[in-house]
Order: sequence, then C-alpha cells, then structure tokens
Amino acid sequence: MASFSQIIDSFKENYISYKIQIDNTSINKVKALEKDLIFESNTIYVGYVSTINHLSSINNLNLILLSDEELKITLNCNYLIIDNINNIYEIINSVEQMIKTSIAYYDEPFKLISDFLNDNDINALCQNCAKYINNPIILTDTSYNILSYSHHNDIEDEVWKTGTKRGNLTYEFISILTGDISNHFESDGSRIIYIANNISENRRKIYKCHLNNIFLGYLIILEYYHDFSLDWDIKEQLALQLFSKQLSFKNIYIAPAYMKQELSLVSDLLNNKISSRIVYNTLYNATFLKDYNYFQFISISIADYLFDNSSQGKLKTQLDKLDNVLLLTFEHNIVILNLMKSRINKNTEPLCEILNRNKLIAGASNVFDDLFNAYTYYLQSIHAVRFNVMSISSGPIYSYTDISFYHLISNISFNQLISYCSQNIVDIYQDDLKNHSSNLDTLYNYIRYGKNITQVAKHMFVHRNTINYRISNIKDIYELNLDDADAVYTYYFSTLILKYISFTNDQKKGDDLSNFKE
Repeated sequence: MASFSQIIDSFKENYISYKIQIDNTSINKVKALEKDLIFESNTIYVGYVSTINHLSSINNLNLILLSDEELKITLNCNYLIIDNINNIYEIINSVEQMIKTSIAYYDEPFKLISDFLNDNDINALCQNCAKYINNPIILTDTSYNILSYSHHNDIEDEVWKTGTKRGNLTYEFISILTGDISNHFESDGSRIIYIANNISENRRKIYKCHLNNIFLGYLIILEYYHDFSLDWDIKEQLALQLFSKQLSFKNIYIAPAYMKQELSLVSDLLNNKISSRIVYNTLYNATFLKDYNYFQFISISIADYLFDNSSQGKLKTQLDKLDNVLLLTFEHNIVILNLMKSRINKNTEPLCEILNRNKLIAGASNVFDDLFNAYTYYLQSIHAVRFNVMSISSGPIYSYTDISFYHLISNISFNQLISYCSQNIVDIYQDDLKNHSSNLDTLYNYIRYGKNITQVAKHMFVHRNTINYRISNIKDIYELNLDDADAVYTYYFSTLILKYISFTNDQKKGDDLSNFKE
C-alpha cells in the first residue's frame, strides 16, 4: 500500500508547508474534506484550509489542503498545504490513481507467489514472471540448455528467436560471459548479475540462480518492453528467487533424447551429485557408455573465443560432427568426453583442425577406465590448459601428462618451493636474472635432450660450439657433476621448479608468456 510521504511527493513542487507526524503505510482511500465528516483511518482527505479552520479537533489524519486562507490552528497530524492548484477533484483523481497503482504493484508479487505455490509448472512460472517484469525471459540449466522461456509473438531480436528455437545458448554467447568483455563474469563467484550490451541491439541481464550456495542455472532477461532500472531490479530479484527455488525442487536437466541419460550421468558426476558407487553402477549400466572401455576428457576454454555473431552456433556445429564423443558445457568450458575402445586415442586430428580454425586451445586428461572418477580427470584437462605454456607440446591440445609435475608443485606453498631446489641450480637462476643470461635454459635442454649437443643447439637456434662453451662454464663455475645420474636428476627437478616459479611470477605481472614455452 501507499504511504502518506509517497503520495505527497508528487505535489511538493507546489507545497507551502508540510508535516509528517506518523507515516501511514497503508493508505487505500481518498475523500473530499467536509465539515460533518466522520473520519476514517487509512484515508487521505483533500480540502481547503478554510474548512480545517472551522473544525475543533484534528488528530491522526492525513490531509492535503489547498491554501485559500492562512492556517489558524495547530495540526497534530500528517498534512501538506499546497498552492497554485484550485481544483480539489483534480487532486483527488491524482491521488486515486497513485493508490490504484500502488495496490496493483503490491498485488502483483502476491499473485506471482501464489501461482508459484499452487502450480509446479516451470513454463507457467516463466510466462507469469515475464508478464510481471514486463520483459522476455529465458531460464537455462548450468550447461546453458534452455529449460523454459516466455513466449512472445512480436520479438524481432534474432539471437533471442534462434536461441529459443535451438534449445541452448551458443558457445559464442557463452564466451561473452566468460571473456574479458564481462570481466570473467562466469569465473567470479561473487558476481551473480551481468548486463551484456553486445549480443544484439537489445541488452540482456544475466542472473546466476543460486540456493544455499548451490549453483542451479541462469535467468536471462531481454530488455525489450521495459528498460532496465534500479526500481525494476526488485521485481527481477523476486523472479530470480522463485526460479532458484523451482530449479532446486525439480533438479531439471535437458538433453537430446538419444543421449539424455548419458549426458545427465556425466553432468551429475561433474557436479559431484553421485557419491554412491551403487547408484552410479545402476545409472551407468542403463547407458551406452558401458560399451566403451576407456574415456578421456578434453576441455576447451572459450573465454577468449573470437566470433562474428553470437546467434550462429558455428563452433557447436563443427564439434557435433566429431565421432564417439559426448559434448557438454560445464563451468566456462566446452567439455568433450572421448569414448574409446582402446587406450590409444585416434580421434584428435579432426578436433585439432577445429581448434586451429577457431584459434582455440584445449587440455586433455589422461586416459582412464572408471567413469565414476570423472571429476578428477576433468580437472586434469583444466590444468592442462592452465599450464599449457609449460608443456613441451606445440598444441592446440595440451596433455596433462606433460604438465602433471607442475600441477603437483602448484599444491606446495609458493614461498617454500625454492627450498626444494639444489642450491647450485638456484645460483644459476639468480645469476641469469641479474645478468640476463640463459644458462638455466641451456642446462635444462642439455639434460632434456640426453646431453646431445646437436639437438640442444638446433632447439635453441645457436651454434653447437656455443652450447659446448656454455655447458663447460656452467660445470666449472657452479661445480656441477653431470656424470652422476642422481645428481643430474636433482638438477633437472630443480630446473622444472624454477621454471614454474618464473612462470608464476610472470603471470602475476601480467607479462606476455607466449615466448616462454620451450
């Protein structure tokens, strides 16, 4: 309901004086002020000051008075005295309209909540919420599959129309949420709302649906009928809470019918929803996944994906052509589950072509035979992307095997890492930093290529005599014993740690790491 202060705000440009003694928050009527009137609560009375001057007792009323003479009595109530308006019924009509608007505003959420409590149909809720906030709505799960959307016949936004027809958000759309444009909205757990300005001519507001710290999906609102505003955020927040509740009740998952069970199982494993081996075995045996002996995760980060049109779905169309894979989105990655009969994966060449064509990179987990441990191997694929500049591979698919050592030492306190290194190698590292020399790289490659001077020289693009000279100096100056296998192992172990330290320091500085890889 309306309060006295809310109603009088629209008249303050013409006011002479006013007083708010007790702000009544449930005004629901307006009447003309008369001498013999029996006053009611929750009512605003409109009249002349001259009428009030003839009344003996004025307490606990809400008054709007036109100034036709000077006020002669003390008013112990809420009142506003205005000038430049002579028609009482002009004010009454204006106040009536404000009360009606206020009642409608407060009735809307009650009706919406009532519909939510009495009807479990998420499509009906979506349509009602869209009407309530006066803008089109899409609701998706955590993998960007569209669970429901409001139906409108007059929307001309092509991205909206093609998305609702297709049933999921494109990778191009998702990359906008994960990349620099959004300041990595997806990976920032503290942010639940982002406004996307560059998907089409109409802006979109994207909310993350959460309940009890569990991420459930996305509410996407198209700015089409009503402009986004702070006042409107209150309505959107109510819709968000209702959708979050509904998603938590239903645990909805949408997937193509021919692989719904398979995708649902993998999604639940990645979301750590299956903790029982018995439950897992029951679900697993009901899928075609049981026909494969081995699996491998390949994850593609789309935060830096460049594209021309967020409605085209070009990348997904290309990836859908891959054989023997399951394709889903999780967190801010495209996740590919390779389905394999043997441990040898021969399915990477077509994927490499797609990645190169779209200037993307991916990380591959180790091959494994127990899908119950899916999340562990998914993380391997993520770490393979994370440490790709440390890999000996040239990409575009980086193997976890090549970077597993760096993942291992990343779990050790960074400040303690250098204490695990041979002091001789630390001295080389520190002298390189001071003198801008490359003795550590030379030693690293010398050990890596089995002391083959020709290969080291070829890799480092220098003459073999230069490598011989450097190795001779390194052995003499730093007293290294390169003929002892245990010592050489310690030296190599130490160079890897120091390379990781250098990599991490450069990341903190935001330096370009493109030339760091061996």
